[in-house]
Amino acid sequence: MSKQTRVIIINGYGTMNRGDHALLSLSIDHARKAFGTDSDVTASVLYPQDEDPSFFGAKEVVPHILGGINSSGVKRRFLLILNVLWFLIVLFTLKEIPFLGKERTFRAVKKADVVLSCAGGYLNDASTGFIAACAEILLALRLKKKVILLPQSIGPFRTNFRKYLVAKLLNNVHLVVARDQPSVETCLQDLKMHGNNIIEIPDLMFGDLPELKKNVFKKNKLGITVINWEWPGVNREENQKRYIMEIANFIDCVKDKYEIFLFEQVKEQRGVPGDTTAIRQLSEILNKKNITINFVPSDISLKAYIEEIRSCEFFIASRLHSGLFAIVGNVPTITIAYQPKTVGAMKLLGLEQYSVNIEVVTAEVLWKKLEVLQENRHEIIEVSQQKIELIQKELNQLPFRIKEKVEIK
Repeated sequence: MSKQTRVIIINGYGTMNRGDHALLSLSIDHARKAFGTDSDVTASVLYPQDEDPSFFGAKEVVPHILGGINSSGVKRRFLLILNVLWFLIVLFTLKEIPFLGKERTFRAVKKADVVLSCAGGYLNDASTGFIAACAEILLALRLKKKVILLPQSIGPFRTNFRKYLVAKLLNNVHLVVARDQPSVETCLQDLKMHGNNIIEIPDLMFGDLPELKKNVFKKNKLGITVINWEWPGVNREENQKRYIMEIANFIDCVKDKYEIFLFEQVKEQRGVPGDTTAIRQLSEILNKKNITINFVPSDISLKAYIEEIRSCEFFIASRLHSGLFAIVGNVPTITIAYQPKTVGAMKLLGLEQYSVNIEVVTAEVLWKKLEVLQENRHEIIEVSQQKIELIQKELNQLPFRIKEKVEIK
């Protein structure tokens, strides 16, 4: 290209979620592959403590246009209201107005040649960041930018408002890259999108981060992630309690054979649920049973975190991306599916028999599936790696698909 392409990656979550941290880094990597290694890439992240470009490989990191207020109590609520009012004024006037550094984000979107919405799964009913994600896409469209959504899980939608809002946005972007078949069906059937604006390419996490090494597993090391799930439309407290109890009972069953490592993937933030509550609930039950386990916090480096997962012999993943970290690193894994995206990823790998819905998971089911993993370890690794190689070939085509869709003058 004749000039340096200016790209902004919107809707980045940040380092507080290890899966989303990796997705943002991979999104930036694909942007550079599409528009050149010298392209000017800015990233918008939800949490202001993450405004360090070295975390992700961007030239600049700016605060998310809506959300990520780093305060608490009455002050937080007041600033959130001001943030919404500021956003509405900016959206209407398209003028740069100073507010908590977010004018830098407006400026970056305005100057960008192309806007890429970070890979992830935030356009659904259960996402706490839904409105914030829609806001950044809406601003980019209002500024008449070329917008592409990198591999996304879209839906399900139980409320007509959310479905209507997403339909309005996605029918005006240049390209939607869906990361699974259910998302493609949602776009075509529920959102009434045109088929030529949708392509299906798997989760960027299948591509892996280039600096990671394939670890040699430690025998009898079992990794687990748990989730503080929102349980939309049902009794959250009762279901969460049952789910955690089943995980505790499973650990009780395997404690004599395996050394258990509990991984925190998402750190809890003000107003944003993470894994902290679920980990505390599980720890309280295990303490009563006098069961000791190891804890791996999310605040170690991303590289160290993933390599710790890949040193496990087996893995039980309530968090999708912890499961993909493991599977891509040759660790046989059972996933506990809390959204269709988990089921879609396991089907893509031909491993759907090693996934169980979070609503019906029991200690007995997990134990039986773990026995099957033990018996078929080498075969499972061989099958999944063959699938991953094919998926990675698809992912290698994504930068070309992005570039051909966006004509930079």
